[in-house]
Formats: sequence, structure tokens, C-alpha cells
Amino acid sequence: SALDIETNEPILILNENGEFSDLLTSKRLYAHQMIEESMISANICAADFMKKNYGYGVYRVHEEPEFLKIESLKNFFSLKGLSYSKELNSLNLINAFINHANKNQESKIFNILILQSLKRAKYSTQEIGHFGLQLEKYSHFTSPIRRYPDLITHRLIKNMINSSKKTFSKELLEEILQLESS
Repeated sequence: SALDIETNEPILILNENGEFSDLLTSKRLYAHQMIEESMISANICAADFMKKNYGYGVYRVHEEPEFLKIESLKNFFSLKGLSYSKELNSLNLINAFINHANKNQESKIFNILILQSLKRAKYSTQEIGHFGLQLEKYSHFTSPIRRYPDLITHRLIKNMINSSKKTFSKELLEEILQLESS
């Protein structure tokens, strides 16, 4: 199972003059979860396709959090009344923190603290895996295409499907991905 972080996106309501009038939060429906699961599956397929055809891919990677950050969260949530099994791995510990945070009035602040303790996801040609999603390979292939590495993923896949003779240097791609991740 993956990290179970639920975020409610804010919805800005504007009046007929285009001025801000209200702020609402979106409700996450079962239909949203089905779409998210389908998108994750498509992104896994894209990563597998690149790996199979090129020997590498444009991966969205997320490393496991640092030991000291986890220890700091343990201390904080212990002070907030959380008791947990000492045998829990990083993923289960973080999910325990999230569950405890969500029962608290200050859940938004606690969830921000948890998120800040995690490493940032980044792009790489290295198959490091995605800690938050608990996946070995993951790419960004689905809409919306937000960043240049997402477009590169599309180009790599299109190149293979069209039997194009274009070549992509893994070293150059890694250099581009490092620039995008910084």
C-alpha cells in the first residue's frame, strides 16, 4: 500500500465581476479514486514500455525519507499522544502519523509537517522507485502534461511506436532531468 495522504484542493469562487467571493474545498469522491488508479496504471505501463524498449526511461522517483526526519516525527507524534509498534517500517509509520493527524483539529498543520519531512519527488533515468506510491517504476505519461520531462516521456514512446530511428542519449536525458528537478 502507498502513503495515504489526502489533500483537498481549494476551489476559488469568483463573482460576476471576476472578484474573489468564497473559498471552498473539493470533496474526494470514489470516482476520483478510480481515475487516479487508472492514471497510476497508465504511468506504470509507460515506465515499463520505456524500460523494455530503451533499457531506461524517464522516471518520477521518490526516495525513502531520511532516518533523522522519521525520528523527529516519531518524537513529535509521541508528544501528541500517538503510540505505535516499534516494528513498523517507514511507510507504515508515516501512515500512522497521517491517521493520527487526521483525527486532530490541527490536521492540516500536522499533514504539512509530515509532507515537509518527506523527500521531494524528482525525475531521473535511474530506476530508484517511488516511495510514496510504493512502486518500483513510475513515469508521468498521463494528462495534464505539466513539465518538460512529461513531454520527453511522450516523445520516447511515440518514437518507439512510429519505429523512428531517433536516438536519445541517456546521459543527456539525465542532465535535462536534473535541471528540471532542481
